[in-house]
Amino acid sequence: MNHSALSLAMAAAMVMALGTTVAAQDFSVDVTASSLNVRNGVWGSKLGSVRNGQSFVVRAQSQGWYRIDWSGREAWISGSYASRSSRPIVEVTASSLNARSGPSTGNSILVSLPRGQRYVRLDQSGSWLKIQLDSRQAWIHGDYTRAVSGGATPAPSPTPSPTPAPAPGGSDLAGLDVALDTGHGVTGSGDFDPGAVNRFNGIREYDLNREVGFRVRDLLRARGARVSLNTYPSGSVRRSLFQKGTVARGHDLFVSLHHNAFNDSAQGAEVLVHKTKTTSSSIRLAQLIQDRLVQRIFAGQSRYDRGVKRQSLGVLSGAHSQISTAVLVEGFFLDPSNVTRAKADQWVEAEAQAIADGIATYWKTR
Repeated sequence: MNHSALSLAMAAAMVMALGTTVAAQDFSVDVTASSLNVRNGVWGSKLGSVRNGQSFVVRAQSQGWYRIDWSGREAWISGSYASRSSRPIVEVTASSLNARSGPSTGNSILVSLPRGQRYVRLDQSGSWLKIQLDSRQAWIHGDYTRAVSGGATPAPSPTPSPTPAPAPGGSDLAGLDVALDTGHGVTGSGDFDPGAVNRFNGIREYDLNREVGFRVRDLLRARGARVSLNTYPSGSVRRSLFQKGTVARGHDLFVSLHHNAFNDSAQGAEVLVHKTKTTSSSIRLAQLIQDRLVQRIFAGQSRYDRGVKRQSLGVLSGAHSQISTAVLVEGFFLDPSNVTRAKADQWVEAEAQAIADGIATYWKTR
């Protein structure tokens, strides 16, 4: 090989090493970290997180990162915290396929998946397939998929989907049923409301609400609680604030998750209860959560303690039409310029820990 050809080859190899995305035959991987960030690019902005044992399909690789299909879009995870597995893969063949919360058209639509996206198949109920959608599991109709690996898509089974096994880690909250509501999203008019938005970096309240919701859900489930997480992404059924609160039915308590915004500088945490319908149990839960928010996010500094407040809120009215214990959490102000994506990630984790701990203390000392 002459020097010119050698130089070209070395340059090509260097480009490949520095960032070219390499397509390869798709394969499934299992997450090995206790919690792994999912980003919109290699070292990009955080979209969410996944946990140990969850499985995804690798579509391409770059700089040690894996590109996966994630709730209808492309996303990236670090390959250092995922191991190759033999889990079966299915591909969406419809132009748009609804992923639902359960195995029937009567269940709510979580998101619509485009043709060509691939997901790990976890289970089956009749003609419906359970997949790992993002940090959530979802159901899609098998007639609009094809098996990519792991054998052909199995024939419909008459047996119902099994009850999920309890999460490991303890059972001190066994018997507790919690309804979590992630504020904003699709409204009663059918429009999508992102909530407050940080004008400096585009962080949206709706996304923070969901991130906190998924983390609180996982923390509580790991301790034996039953938790329903109610989100309202684009395409979901329109509901008024009152209707969103009525998902509290059949649960022990209801927590609506929000984040504040005001003048690009205010900061602090507060928990809201209903102005006229609140109960002593709601006030007690609110104070337990509030104390922990101030401690975990703001190191206990009293100037960030905005307290427990009473307001006539539609979502709490709806919750109180079903149960006696309901609160709305305003975790922190998202609009200051110093609330970067990295800072928000840090505070989201602290907030989720505070809410879960407040709920646990309330339940065990009720």
